[in-house]
Amino acid sequence: MQASLFDTGVPDFDPELSGLERLELDHGAWVDYLPHWLAGHEAVYQDLVGGAEWKHERRLMYDRTVHVPRLTAAAPVKGPAARLLRSLSAALSGNYGVTFNSISLAWYRDGKDSVAPHGDRVGRHGGDTVVAIVSVGAPRRFLLRPEAGGPSLVFSPGWGDLLVMGGSCQRTWLHGVPKLVRADPRISIQFRATAAQRVHFGHG
Repeated sequence: MQASLFDTGVPDFDPELSGLERLELDHGAWVDYLPHWLAGHEAVYQDLVGGAEWKHERRLMYDRTVHVPRLTAAAPVKGPAARLLRSLSAALSGNYGVTFNSISLAWYRDGKDSVAPHGDRVGRHGGDTVVAIVSVGAPRRFLLRPEAGGPSLVFSPGWGDLLVMGGSCQRTWLHGVPKLVRADPRISIQFRATAAQRVHFGHG
């Protein structure tokens, strides 16, 4: 699959996820990692920077309202980036046997932007779910640690890398992006599915 309408580069990916490696974690959790799955990530990054409707969310923290330390956006619905993201979603759905019905974006502009350790609660029942992340832009530390406590696993997704968390990962592990003194920008493209929307494909 190729999308040639970007200004630079030719975004391309392997729908079969060749070279994907799985790391089995405790408590029935697992993480899949595929470096450089999305070629032409620089063009995708630039298209999302200019084409997504970014917002700076505010949240109540204790007795005051603060800005969330990153920008967020829904996936664009038109243009080459929208078509590419739909194709990525279809490939991931076919390989993981789930319907990725939600695509969202997070823009970590520099080392000050971050997200605290958390687990994604997808759907009403909070059961096992699969969350896939494609990172475009520069690599950034991504930490994964057991919710019950223990040392963190360190990943550095960027440059089109694919990271997928599955099994009990969202219930038994926490993931986050810590602040750094210096960091180049990265956009996290997040694909989510609910357990109720599983389809009957095996893991390819």
